[in-house]
Amino acid sequence: MKVNRRAFIKFAGTGIIAVAAGAVVVTRLRWGVAIPARISLRLAITEALVEMVDHTSVFHWAFEDLDNQQHLPQVPGPFIEAIEGDTIELSLTNNLPDAHGFRIPGAPGTIGSGIEIAPGKTEGLVFPAPPAGSYLYFDHLNAPVNRVLGLHGPMVVLPASGNTPYSNPTPNVQRLFDDLGTTAHFPGEPWKPERSRIWLFSTVDTTFNAMAERGKSIDA
Repeated sequence: MKVNRRAFIKFAGTGIIAVAAGAVVVTRLRWGVAIPARISLRLAITEALVEMVDHTSVFHWAFEDLDNQQHLPQVPGPFIEAIEGDTIELSLTNNLPDAHGFRIPGAPGTIGSGIEIAPGKTEGLVFPAPPAGSYLYFDHLNAPVNRVLGLHGPMVVLPASGNTPYSNPTPNVQRLFDDLGTTAHFPGEPWKPERSRIWLFSTVDTTFNAMAERGKSIDA
């Protein structure tokens, strides 16, 4: 595998990412019921040298947000966020010399079963946001190798209305969130989307990463 472009990024932690609700999405929710919007994102599949906590650099495959001003790959990949009713539009470019995939289990249509992106090609996907919840997008080809080597990231869908992070909460869950900040046994504040956090953990096996850097085949 020839290395045409390699970015260097620092990894703040041992395969951990923490993300919070975006300002734009939170602002839309504050109006009570969010008006459907179109969420557009351009991602590229590329390679990067990722700095570990011991300051060693490890080769990874990574997703890159082409609309981000810093234009750097990320491991895990960029955070995708939407609200129920939104339309998600993704552009996926494969900058690596082998075919790679993209899948979001639980999403509707072909994105839920996964697509394949040929080397040097760009594929476009448009799909409705799935029900509120936390999702993982990843390269499903040669599973789990491509995902473990860095090609994965978080997606969160928030409900368009209500005071819980769920589309159809059970009666007990609804009662719990109704009590937050309104009862003596749950003092404080109600649920706020901007205070939500997603922790995504992953591990690194440098042996497999080194094989990928040398262009060696890794069987699942």
